[in-house]
Amino acid sequence: MKVAHTTHMITWLSNVHKCTDARAAWSAAIQVACRELEIVTNARVHQLVHSSNNPLRVSKAGSYRKL
Repeated sequence: MKVAHTTHMITWLSNVHKCTDARAAWSAAIQVACRELEIVTNARVHQLVHSSNNPLRVSKAGSYRKL
């Protein structure tokens, strides 16, 4: 799905912004894909950290400790 979105972003950048530099279009699309991947990864890490099945829990002081 991310590949399809990246391809769409390249087309969009080329058409809407009249981007004639293919390298710039690829760079912009890769940056968008990386940001999306970072958002998804951060959300998953947050979910795992706060999961009731996680042996490491955040203490009230904000540090990790083994239960």
